[in-house]
Amino acid sequence: MVADETTAAPQAVFGLDIGASASVAARDDGEVCRNELGGHKTATMLAFTDGCRQIGEAALLAARSRLGALGRVAMVPHATMAQSAEAHHWPLPCTARDDGLCEFESAGESYSGVALLGALLGKLRRTSDESGEVTRAAFALPPLTPATASADERAAALAFARGALADAAAIGGWSALAMPTAAEAAAEALARKYPRAKAGEPNPDLHVLLVDMGLSSTTVSLVHLSDQVAEKPEDSRWVPSVLASFDEVSLGCADFDSALFEHFSTAIAAKHGQPIKGGSRAGARHTPKKNSSKDASV
Repeated sequence: MVADETTAAPQAVFGLDIGASASVAARDDGEVCRNELGGHKTATMLAFTDGCRQIGEAALLAARSRLGALGRVAMVPHATMAQSAEAHHWPLPCTARDDGLCEFESAGESYSGVALLGALLGKLRRTSDESGEVTRAAFALPPLTPATASADERAAALAFARGALADAAAIGGWSALAMPTAAEAAAEALARKYPRAKAGEPNPDLHVLLVDMGLSSTTVSLVHLSDQVAEKPEDSRWVPSVLASFDEVSLGCADFDSALFEHFSTAIAAKHGQPIKGGSRAGARHTPKKNSSKDASV
């Protein structure tokens, strides 16, 4: 907890993990915030249906024009995103802005990836904190570069993403206190949750390999946990440090799904003469109607 500068009253600090498929907000006391439907995750998704914009869980119910991975389209340059598996299934036209970010078009209106993420963060703030004031938070950054990127390329991508996320956070009513990488955030979580030896027993340092494959990207990191002993045994804790980390911005479950989609789309086109396009309503269905080649789906 931190003290508010104007009232000197304690104010909660939130932690946000913006995933490609879902995002999670948690208070500094460990409570995971719920979404408007009572669940613990909010879909990182936006939908345009008949001119109406729907965000989060509401977008999951939309019948068409669903755009996911809002964190990535806000923080990863268009040049990189255009090569990803998501790009084949974007339901909206997308171009590169002057600053290199993604910009989408719907019903004659243009929406930057930053603005769309800001709208999602605004919903997360409203469902997490009822104070209505600017809320303080730490944001975990997703993987941003391929594993082959140089140190300079990683640093540039990190600076680019932090600038975009700061803008999106401001739109959503958040004050960004910290923006650790996914590996740094995972190391801190591991240190707080991993059991230590009991008081009086030896507690050697640990090295842990973390492999995190998400919907759109993968992070592999080597974490060192060193023992910090306090005067009171209950106050002793692990101190984490990331020894090495490699990200792959375009290797996730969506890439495997995309490969399967392309395989079955080609097979359906050859058998029924009805191609299935990514981002289409037919491509989004999972249960085909019987006795109708027009409704063949993947």
